Amino acid sequence: MGTTWLRKEVIGDCTLYLGDMRDVLPVLPEKADLVVTDAPYKLTSGGHKNQSMGGKFAKENYDNSGDLMESLPWHEMGGPINRACKANADVYVMCNDKHVSNAEIAFRGADLKMHNLLSWDKGTATRSPFYMKNQEYILYLWKGDAKRPNYGGAKQKFECARPKGLDWHPTPKPTPLMALYVLQSSQPGDLVLDPFMGAGASALASLAFGRRAVMVEINETYFDLACARIEAAQRDGFQQIRADWDRCRAHNKIKGLQYAA
Repeated sequence: MGTTWLRKEVIGDCTLYLGDMRDVLPVLPEKADLVVTDAPYKLTSGGHKNQSMGGKFAKENYDNSGDLMESLPWHEMGGPINRACKANADVYVMCNDKHVSNAEIAFRGADLKMHNLLSWDKGTATRSPFYMKNQEYILYLWKGDAKRPNYGGAKQKFECARPKGLDWHPTPKPTPLMALYVLQSSQPGDLVLDPFMGAGASALASLAFGRRAVMVEINETYFDLACARIEAAQRDGFQQIRADWDRCRAHNKIKGLQYAA
């Protein structure tokens, strides 16, 4: 029987799989202590025929069909993610305002429970005729016995600018955002899983603060570029990742979570 992934790379304490999470997660050799992921989902199609939008939504990049990248229905994510976690684990899943209810229903249906709805304030807004969109949302879920966050003073909303220099991915997430959830819901040495690696923010946030990581990505281009990004950060000793976290932690008035790697 052949492997269920196309490629496997190991970079320090991070193992990366090129493949479909539905195939890879069931055969992982170790279950995760924590999941932090920006799941791909279909966008709302139509509705701006007469508007001019730029960046990833420019006409040459996006056909307004709802498919900015290869996505997966919510109900196909919850089960594999639940089974890939240890008996007691936290799960953070990002989505936009249109998907909060469907995502929550799907993950509850997979026997995960809902702690809270968190948000990321991106600072800049995406154009919309029905209020400009400057926030994304994070389902804060748990499996088994609920664990308290390591620092109880963090607020639901976390303010952090979008990352720069990552134009090769349509929806890169800032490493300080992922670092918040990694530092809140895991301990050094724990295993952090991201079934939809994308640009690699969860991996960088995990490795920079002494966690281990398992990443899965289905797109080969994103996989290769994320691997290169992780390798570059490792050569730098993750100094920039930690500096970015310290800056955003101070901006959000988070007094705890000052952890050494």
